[in-house]
Amino acid sequence: MANEITTRDNLPAVSDNGLLTGTLDRASEIRHVMATDRDRYRREGLDQELAGLIQAETYGDSAPLTPLPATQSQALFKSTAEGAELAAAWRGAPGGFEGQLALAQKAASQILAGVGDQTAQKAFTERFSRSLTERARYHVYNELRNGAAANVQPVSSGDVQIFRNTQAGAELVEEWGVHAPFRVARVWERFDRLKRALADDDDFDSFVDWYAALKPEMVKTICRYLSA
Repeated sequence: MANEITTRDNLPAVSDNGLLTGTLDRASEIRHVMATDRDRYRREGLDQELAGLIQAETYGDSAPLTPLPATQSQALFKSTAEGAELAAAWRGAPGGFEGQLALAQKAASQILAGVGDQTAQKAFTERFSRSLTERARYHVYNELRNGAAANVQPVSSGDVQIFRNTQAGAELVEEWGVHAPFRVARVWERFDRLKRALADDDDFDSFVDWYAALKPEMVKTICRYLSA
């Protein structure tokens, strides 16, 4: 849930990825394209980018987090080897990169909606970006894109007890009631899928360390999404 897929919060005066030359200059550039090349304006999603720039200029630090246009997101993916690998895989999937990105963005937006206000969402995404390895972060994007775990078997009552050993787990089990064995099974299957995808223990450990440090309410938000 980092800047490659879901955030267009307060855009910096000079970005750290070399894609922007400045908020006002970029807005002027897009307006020029809008006036002179409407096909490019639509094709590259510049209407969405301009809306985000205006939003950032208007609201400053309180600008809401919104999805990046596919063209800009793909450029960020391609800036690293790990991101380029995932972008290539998504281009070959149904709907291409844009379709797969939309699935990941929808999932990330659902999680962020439960995190809190705009300040909390920004802190959440920034910590996510800092804490995970590059490879782990892109695999999380892919797991978001993969969607719900299907055909899982409910866990045993003993496993439910294990799940409820934390504050967040106990509260979720109470919330889920008789559906807890199925919901826990779905959560664990999503985590297992990510672990299987990340063959390097250091990559998965970076995810585990990030997750373990989350506050109970954030853990509950994530598990509600994973169990749906």
